[in-house]
Amino acid sequence: MDVEGFKTEDISLVTLKFKNGAIGVVLSTCASRRTFTGTSLKIIAKNVVVEHGGHSGILKVYYDKEVREMKPSVDSYLEEDKVFINAVATGDGSAIKSPYHDAVKTLEVTIAANESSKKNQVITTAA
Repeated sequence: MDVEGFKTEDISLVTLKFKNGAIGVVLSTCASRRTFTGTSLKIIAKNVVVEHGGHSGILKVYYDKEVREMKPSVDSYLEEDKVFINAVATGDGSAIKSPYHDAVKTLEVTIAANESSKKNQVITTAA
């Protein structure tokens, strides 16, 4: 789908196969800014599905006969920003929950996904 004025891909989909055999899918789009905003995470396992509603912060856990819903007591995005700003201001990053080496692994996977798209082939990483 082409959207006038967009100079990036409309939609990208990355399929990930982890060392333990699990499969992951990352879907992103810049083409639907007016109809969809936010992020979400869904984990599908044999007997349970966990769904995080992104900006809403609502976590739903679906079991065979039950759905549990948990609402956050704080805005997690705001709290994350506060921790980051404090780390930059003080030079103390100890409160950041995701260590730097995790960010490097994320970047490695992102670069591999871009390379895979350009070359139209599977790219294997150590991450």
